[in-house]
Formats: sequence, C-alpha cells, structure tokens
Amino acid sequence: MTHEPNARDAAVTKGKLRSLADLPPLVNASLQLAARIPSWKPPQTLAFDGVFGGTRALLAAILARHTANVLVLVPQAVDADIVAGDCIALGITDSLSLPLSATDGTPDSIRDADFAERLQVLQRLRARVGGEVQPLVVTTYVGAAMQSVPTPSAVASATRQIRVGERIDDASLRRWLAAAGFKATTGVQLPGEFSQRGGILDIYSPDQPSPLRIELFDDEIESIRRFDPASQRSIEPLTSVEIAAVGGGKDATGPLADYLPADTIVLVIDPGECKKSAGSLLARIADTSQFIDFDGLIKSLHKHRIATAATLGEATGDWQLDLRTTSVESFAGAIDQTRERVDSIAAGHDVFVVGDTPADGERLTELLADTNAQRSGRLHLVVADLSGGFRLVDDKVLVLTGAELFHRSPIRRGRSRARGKPIDSLTQLETGDLVVHLSYGIGLYRGLKHIEKNGQQQEHLAIEFDEGTTIYVPAARIGLVQRYVGGGSSRPRLA
Repeated sequence: MTHEPNARDAAVTKGKLRSLADLPPLVNASLQLAARIPSWKPPQTLAFDGVFGGTRALLAAILARHTANVLVLVPQAVDADIVAGDCIALGITDSLSLPLSATDGTPDSIRDADFAERLQVLQRLRARVGGEVQPLVVTTYVGAAMQSVPTPSAVASATRQIRVGERIDDASLRRWLAAAGFKATTGVQLPGEFSQRGGILDIYSPDQPSPLRIELFDDEIESIRRFDPASQRSIEPLTSVEIAAVGGGKDATGPLADYLPADTIVLVIDPGECKKSAGSLLARIADTSQFIDFDGLIKSLHKHRIATAATLGEATGDWQLDLRTTSVESFAGAIDQTRERVDSIAAGHDVFVVGDTPADGERLTELLADTNAQRSGRLHLVVADLSGGFRLVDDKVLVLTGAELFHRSPIRRGRSRARGKPIDSLTQLETGDLVVHLSYGIGLYRGLKHIEKNGQQQEHLAIEFDEGTTIYVPAARIGLVQRYVGGGSSRPRLA
C-alpha cells in the first residue's frame, strides 16, 4: 500500500514546517522515494546511510509513507522502546515494540507481562488484513524476532469472542481458562488471571492491555468493561471483546514472519551489530529450540522488501541512499552562548527545539524567546519524547533536544516503564486516579487548575508525585498522560 501525497505534503515540500511530523514527508520528497519504491521488489535490498539515533525512527516513518506495515529490527533490547517512542514523536501514532519473553515455553508464560505484550502485538498484526490507512510500525530487538511465536492458527483457535447480550456457561468458561493455564485468584492483577464474585467475572487475558469485567444476569452477559486493577474503576465499556487463552509452549509455534502482511517493509538497523547481538544471545541461552539464528531470521523474511540502515559509509545493498545527516554537537553553555548558537544555525535552517516534558518546553520557550530565530519564524518549540537530535543537511533542518541544550543524558526508555492507557478526554479522569506521566512516571491526578500564561487562563492537569511534588500539564498536552493500568500485586509507589 502506498500513501499518496496530500496537501500537507505539498506544503511541507515548500518549506512550511510546523511539527516533527512534517519531517518524514520532507525527507521522503528529498530522497525521491516515490519514484523508487514501485520498482523495489524482493530480494532487492534498499540501503540507507547516515542513520543513527533519532534518525532511525525518522527512516521508519519515511518508509511508512509507502506501506501500512513496517517491522524494525534493532541490535539491542532497549533500542526497540527508544525507536518506538521516537516514531510516535515523529507522527506515527501506532507504534509498538515486541519484547523478548524469558518465560516463553514454560507454564508461567501466560502470566508474564512480556509474553502478554508479545501476544498483543501478534494479535494486532493478525488483524491487519490489508487496506489499512493508518500505518503500523513494530520495533523489535533482533533476539525477540528470532524467538518463535504461537502460530496464527493456534492463536485463532484459542481465541474466543464474547458479546453483550450473549448467553454463556460461566462454569464452562472458567474451565476453559484454567485448562489454558489461567490462574484463579481473589482479584486479578496480572495477565493470565481470572476471578468470579457472584455475577461478576473478571478476566485478564494476555492479549488485552487491561483486565475485563463481565457482569452476568443469570447466564446472559449484561455488560463488558475494561477496568483498572489498582483502583477497580471502569476504563471503558465494550460491546464485544476477544479473549485469547494462549500460553507459551513448544507446540504449534513458528516464525514471526508468519504474522507479517504481504506489504510489510522490514528495516534492519545496523545488520552487522544485529548479527553479533543475535549470536551473543544464542550463546547465553541453554535451550535454543525456540529460536532461529540471525541468518534463519533473514531467510524467513525473504518474501518481504528489506531495507538496511547504518551510519556513514557502512550501508550495503542493491540501491544505496544517503539521508545526509550529521550528529548534533552539544549546545550546552551559558544562556547567551546558547542563544547565539541557535541564531547562528537558524540563519539557514529550520530549528526544532524539543522538550521532553511540559516544564522543559516552558523553560526552552523562555530561554529562546528573544532570538532572531524565534522572530524569523524558523524556531519551532515542541514537547515530545525524542531520544536525541540530528541535522538534516540537504533539507536544512536542525533538531535539538533538551539533552543537547542542557547537557543532560538522553532519554532511555526501558521495559520498566509503568503501563498506561491513552486518555482521549479529561472526562475519563477522576480526582485521585493513578496516572502515568510519560516522562515522570506514576502519579496521582489532582484535578484541573487554571494557570494564567501570556494574559490568558489555561487549563492544566495537576499531577502529584512522591513527597507532594506537583507538576502541571497543559490540557493541550494530555497525550503525555495515561491512565495507570496495573501490572503488580499491590498499589504502586508514586514516582
């Protein structure tokens, strides 16, 4: 599937940049990929030079303009989360990471958070039947891609759909769950658990992002709701939902490639490093029966278009393209020096300065308010989770993060990040709810507060953290805050 240029693309190519999401179409036009992609067929490979840091996600977002599905292989586990987060910052709203599961192949896998997340990604891929408009980018550590997964037919046969108004035998449903490895508990907290209290049946299916509460009237399903296991409050009502009673195991497994739609583009970041990392993983694992090696992984993907990416001068493939990027030198220093540096570069570049929190954004706004770059309209201040900056030489764009400007360590997104569910409206929150700020962690929502800025009253979400520390998130930045959806056996500690 190829995404046709639209009016916004035309505006972007004329240099009218407004957000980080404008960068993929801008570079896509510079590389003239629209003319190259139609003739790109397997086993031909497309090789990109000048790819590092935040430009890994930039390249994935560029390729997503030519297909609905992109799989990104990275050499280290932490890179999968980082690239997925950077993709979101660059306008790919549907970006997931596939983790390695240490318990796969054991009876405990169905209650393992990583196995559950793998299953959720597989279900998303299984549902991609073609014709999607919204692109999906899946990032994965190469070792996680080498690990076998339940076959699509095994997942399909173990998946049961339930609907409001349907009549069910709840005892039979509980036996079905128990046979698949679900554990009966007094209250669900983890994937692979279920409990029943009278006419209320709670199920935490590993393929679902949060547990389900099924209310029965006699044998009829009266309602289905997602709920927060920590607060027990409802998250959203559902008319129907699928439950996958799939555990790990050595039967009915196959390669990840079995889930990839035909139009998938596979992007391999630093193939040499991926191969080394794959070899190191296999050397550490006692039982490798559920893994293929790196060469086997690439062979399993041979039906798909494969692109490779590396730093300067290292890319190899049938066609080679250079993103023409450079790293960003540190801009840390005295305030006056920082202003001078930004002004100097902005004389010929559009400059995006990225704060990873609203507080960072406000600080950057104040720091750079009185600059020629700001007055000329070439300075763009945004709040996003971007791991690092870069310079696009041909397109004359410079991206700087707070890490470069304030000489801090870059963002390192880890698997330990608290689980959250996106919030679409403030009406979904009640005072006292546990929430996850994407940069600060778990806090308590303390309601709305009106704060005056530039002579105008603006709504902010008040979020309280440990020891009473409170931050205020502009309501316009609600995307930085998610509902906490559990993942432990007790109420979590505040960050």
